[in-house]
Amino acid sequence: MAPTAWTEPTTIAELRLPPGFVTDHLIRTLSYQGAMSIVDLARHLHVHADIVTQIVDPLKAAGLLESESSRSNFEALNKVRLSGAAQPRVANARQRTWYAGPLPVALEHLEQYMTPSGAAGGQANIERVLAPFFFDSDLRAELGQAVAAEAAVVVTGLAYDEQAPLASALAAALDGDVRMPYAVYAAGHVIRMLDARVHRQVREGSGELDALRERGNRSPWATIKRPLVIISGGVRATDIVPAFDEDARFYLAPAPLTAFGGVLAFCDARQGDGEVLRELVRLWLSPGRLHCGVLLLRSGERIEIPWHATTLIMSEAAGAAEALGTTVPYTLDVTRIVGGALAAFLAQRLVHGDAVPEPAVARLADLLTDADLATRPAAAYAARYLRHRSAYEGDAFSASEQSLQAAVQHAAIASRRPAASLRVAA
Repeated sequence: MAPTAWTEPTTIAELRLPPGFVTDHLIRTLSYQGAMSIVDLARHLHVHADIVTQIVDPLKAAGLLESESSRSNFEALNKVRLSGAAQPRVANARQRTWYAGPLPVALEHLEQYMTPSGAAGGQANIERVLAPFFFDSDLRAELGQAVAAEAAVVVTGLAYDEQAPLASALAAALDGDVRMPYAVYAAGHVIRMLDARVHRQVREGSGELDALRERGNRSPWATIKRPLVIISGGVRATDIVPAFDEDARFYLAPAPLTAFGGVLAFCDARQGDGEVLRELVRLWLSPGRLHCGVLLLRSGERIEIPWHATTLIMSEAAGAAEALGTTVPYTLDVTRIVGGALAAFLAQRLVHGDAVPEPAVARLADLLTDADLATRPAAAYAARYLRHRSAYEGDAFSASEQSLQAAVQHAAIASRRPAASLRVAA
């Protein structure tokens, strides 16, 4: 669905923000930046210059701002600064928040304009990026449907080393961009949305022309690539609620909101995360609240906010789906991997010169199958054992029957499963 076109406000009323907050925001900006011109203030706040003028003129009349220059014929270039009388107002403005970046957008504008552009992901793209994971056609189709629907999917049986790569691959299959504000103002609070660690802004052009465009940007919205947010080590309560910066006095968007329009992935989820997983469902994945999430503030306030993203909850072991306490749209178990797929899975992880030749890889696949260990986690553990042993022994390493059976024994122990028919040679 194409996003609604953004119409740049030219009056304070059109911002749909409390006028007092807008004024305090400009005062905070001048307190940090020093004297600035109308044009520079407009660029810094990402608003139309007319709005800055509408704020500055009353403050000058009240004696809170003063001109730094007498060049009245060049009012647009004339710098203003805070007067001594403005210091009490500065202190009051900072009591609310120290945030002084681009002016936040109103919650109602967020609901109207924050929409990804383009379809989520095409079948051809998804089939291409899933090829290295050796899923059968039914699994690929279900994952593709989940991505296209921006739904939640629980995937169990994934090896430890393929969970993050799977999330990255699905994110790479997404088309279109996302329009996200730098910050949002809701229920009297500032919530910073844009995170440079995750979001990659889309910039057209290059070189000097691109720089000129950036300096002239007055939009409080940034166009970003569809984001990928990966949380490793299970799901924690701090991952799904906004974090409050005690020093700066504003909130930071939680991981689900940061992943808006993209992929949100939780690696190594486990049954022990049950309480937090159920909270994740309640705030962000509830089937009855389509394309809407909940920001739970530390004051207990609940703010409904536009939200949708493909959500992956991944685990080696079963139990993550049951811990959710409800049924998610897609639950996939990819534990078993047999036949040629198992040998290909092992070969992908044993690219280590000629230390483990193709016949030895095929023999390892047979040993794992005979031991009832034809699973992704067990195969990954066995391959890692051989890689480490080869690196340790160097030229003395041989992919002998003994070393292959030792790898299967290691896989059985690491997987905490008995090897059904394993016999380790003396």
